[in-house]
Amino acid sequence: MGVYQKMISRRPIDKGWSGDRKYCVTTADGGKYLLRISQPEKLERRKRGFERMYEAAALGIPMAQPVEFGICDEGVYTIECFIEGVDAEESICELPAEKQYSYGLDAGRIVFKWLLRKERS
Repeated sequence: MGVYQKMISRRPIDKGWSGDRKYCVTTADGGKYLLRISQPEKLERRKRGFERMYEAAALGIPMAQPVEFGICDEGVYTIECFIEGVDAEESICELPAEKQYSYGLDAGRIVFKWLLRKERS
């Protein structure tokens, strides 16, 4: 049985730029996940995106790990591991300039690693 079938609660998340509905869900065994639900017509796009998440995770890119993809009554869903933390958009400006720069370099390295992989395949 997948995570979607084991959910016992879901709390809406009203952040992010996509039009997806997002929830923090928990399972009976205490697992915590991010559930994203998209419109049914986005099936192929979301499926490709989920596959790319697996590829990126395999490269060791620090990110929410993909868990499950499927179709439900509400549309197309993806489930990722939930990462606790603060919203970078709100907190980045509070960091010293050196730390912001360091995070920018790290992000650039991650993008470079991803592009290099795509070039080799």
